[in-house]
Amino acid sequence: MERSKVKIIIIFFVLILSIKHAYSQEERKSNWTLSTGFVTAVEPDPFENTAGFHLGANLFKANAKRIAWDSQLSLNFISSNFESAVVFAVLGGGRIYFNGSDNKNRYFFNALVGPSLYLGSGDDYIEQFMQVGYSGGFYANIKRFLFGIGLERQEVLAFKIGYQL
Repeated sequence: MERSKVKIIIIFFVLILSIKHAYSQEERKSNWTLSTGFVTAVEPDPFENTAGFHLGANLFKANAKRIAWDSQLSLNFISSNFESAVVFAVLGGGRIYFNGSDNKNRYFFNALVGPSLYLGSGDDYIEQFMQVGYSGGFYANIKRFLFGIGLERQEVLAFKIGYQL
């Protein structure tokens, strides 16, 4: 368990430095979106009720015309009849906008990949490991509010709502 705490601290430290560097380089050319949501299994099992919640923060290039960089720090908590898991991910990638930057409402698809820490436990086991994390989905920024659905690591759908700072 100590090794996982050290991994989490290292990931947070690298993330904070990366975000600070990216933010200072862009100087107000980037925005934050904070999101939360409901998580459910992609392929529901009739014997196992899988559900959970999502917490996330995205840093992305503001006022992009069509293609922009995107990054995400997320935490997915997943629970079922037989196990519980927490997945912490630091992801980077891009987003493709379907309409221009002059619109107040923006619609986009994003695809992100990066390291992910999985901490899971069941009736007779505890496991933790690093894995390749991913997230991709379709979203709408309406005024300053985010609505969307994404496919996340551990094969879950995350229905997200958020607010752009």
